[in-house]
Amino acid sequence: MVVELDLSPDCEAALRAAAEQAGRTVDETVNLAVQAFVEQQNSALWLAEAERNMAVHSETLRRLGE
Repeated sequence: MVVELDLSPDCEAALRAAAEQAGRTVDETVNLAVQAFVEQQNSALWLAEAERNMAVHSETLRRLGE
């Protein structure tokens, strides 16, 4: 995956400082941030799917109880 960032000079400086403080390169830091974002999105999608499934099962159980 290729990510192109268009950062303000202040934001770029903050990213460089954070990477240096963590002992990583800027590329490593950006890759970790993107990976964390993708994992969070996947978790949110999984949770939404689980909630939909629970609603379907709940409705089915309600109908069976009628």
